Amino acid sequence: MPNNWNESGRIIEIAFYTDTEEVYVVERNSLIRELMNFMYRWVEIKGKIREQPDGNKSIAAQNYRACA
Repeated sequence: MPNNWNESGRIIEIAFYTDTEEVYVVERNSLIRELMNFMYRWVEIKGKIREQPDGNKSIAAQNYRACA
């Protein structure tokens, strides 16, 4: 889902929400544009999860799979 926008209203950050209501910001890498095509759909993302100093969590996506 969109998580942050620029002044023009363009999406500049996405995050995914788990079924347990956890939020993971997707770190910018080569997959970010592809993942933006799957907003509002179920996807399985594999990658490295990090906890940020502010307590938020992020994931560096390595691969993904669209779910039914």
